[in-house]
Amino acid sequence: MEIFIEKNNFIGFLDETGVLAEDPNQRFFGLGLLKLYDTSILYSELWKLKNKAESQVSNYRTFKLILTKKPFEFKFSKINNSNCSFYLNLLKIYFKIPKLNFTAYIVDKNSEVKKINKHNVWENYINLSCTLIKNNIYNDEKLFVIADYFSKPNYSRKFWERAVRNIAGVYNAIMLESYSTLFLQLTDILVGAVTYDYKITIQGLKPNNAKLNVTRFIKRKLGINSLTGNIKIEKPNYFCIKECALKNASHQLS
Repeated sequence: MEIFIEKNNFIGFLDETGVLAEDPNQRFFGLGLLKLYDTSILYSELWKLKNKAESQVSNYRTFKLILTKKPFEFKFSKINNSNCSFYLNLLKIYFKIPKLNFTAYIVDKNSEVKKINKHNVWENYINLSCTLIKNNIYNDEKLFVIADYFSKPNYSRKFWERAVRNIAGVYNAIMLESYSTLFLQLTDILVGAVTYDYKITIQGLKPNNAKLNVTRFIKRKLGINSLTGNIKIEKPNYFCIKECALKNASHQLS
């Protein structure tokens, strides 16, 4: 029996970096969407790299991970001189596999202070997520969205999953812990690198050499000098950065 596969069905992985609440030390908030059709080759390569990285974790560290029940995870915030090579190899994998699409929305909270308060973080996150997802669905495409878990506040009756499923073209949505899938971890690295370049270039953050090497690698692959500003590059893979304003989100229940 021949199995019919919808060629316009995609999977999107959504991850964020920074906070949407007021925080003088975190001026920029980044939200990234990795969109792809075929996960097989990418996952196979990432899985091999993950095993190599895990094997270099010390016995003490491994024992500590077992005790805390937290498995190994690639995260931009964890990049240092001793593990930087693994993150560079991860990016080499990303750039050698065709037809991967990544888009990052960057929010400069310094220009959005009137729209930010402790009551509307959740609504802002939902609005930004929906805008990013909606703008990455074309023609008759269908998208299943998997997002890094973002805790819903008790005051709100709004669910991220329900809001995303209301977008035309989205046939389902779920939130997972980022350690559960390498695709979310890859998304974390990409959006983390973009946001980090904003912190260095605009905020004046003193760079960490290992993280700086990761951002430089991405720039070289894309053939650009900066990851800041509105950027859209088609090759070697689609890579888009957009500076995005927050909509007027209200904390009122609806």
